[in-house]
Amino acid sequence: MYVTKHIDWISSSLPTNSDLYSVLPTASFRRTGRGHHGFATRFVDLHSGVVMEADSLAEPEIVLLTFSGEALENLRRSGNMGEDIRIRRLANEGAKVSRFDLTLNIHEGEVTPRIMYNALKSGAVKPRARTYRFIEGKRGDVEGDTLYIGSPTADVQFRCYNKAAETGIVDQGAWVRLELELRRIRANGALQSCRTNGISETCSGHLRDFLDWGNQEYKSALGDNGIQPLDVPRKPTNRQRWLLGQVASALANELWLNSAFQVTFDAAVKGELDRLTIENGS
Repeated sequence: MYVTKHIDWISSSLPTNSDLYSVLPTASFRRTGRGHHGFATRFVDLHSGVVMEADSLAEPEIVLLTFSGEALENLRRSGNMGEDIRIRRLANEGAKVSRFDLTLNIHEGEVTPRIMYNALKSGAVKPRARTYRFIEGKRGDVEGDTLYIGSPTADVQFRCYNKAAETGIVDQGAWVRLELELRRIRANGALQSCRTNGISETCSGHLRDFLDWGNQEYKSALGDNGIQPLDVPRKPTNRQRWLLGQVASALANELWLNSAFQVTFDAAVKGELDRLTIENGS
């Protein structure tokens, strides 16, 4: 068994004054039409397939860069820059990411999606998510099962699938991919962790944090090094701003007049928390 770790998808935005060629030094962008989400122009790098979208009336100060799995593999094969260096430069240019996929590949091992699925059903796998689904499939002579853990709309979703089946490889060793699709705040936290600690350590740390499994091959694949996920502070929601503003002010005024009201208020909040716990089954 041997293991490889890398990034498999990046959706990012950068300031228009960024030095894109520090990230993609050999890029040759060609205009291919209109972009999405209000971006008027779409470009594709002829060498890697990285997509750039620009010229948004709503957000003229940014451009979007999308690195698909295929584009990132093309960049790795080119050998003109290490992936750790590229990710560090992307972060240094002020990139914000909305999606960031961390990938661990187990080559010539024994772990399969079905083995992990059975361990999950038995309680041996303990993930940080409740929902999961298992999809059976087959490509040629290779079982192409896929295990998903977590909601596709959540900040974190885990996938375990047979990469050999996906690529049609039937005459070489087993190749199973473990992948974390990170979105929003989790994605930006992972980017900053990769910038500081490296891709391998970040990938191991995030997988270990999300999915606890005593399987020896899984533990060996993660290795001894791993960085805990970095939480980027969230901006207060509208409801939080309302609670910290009007509600906090009204409560303070009431407690100024009647300090005993604190007990009544705390009991009411606890009652609501108990109700939510029962309704959500946790």
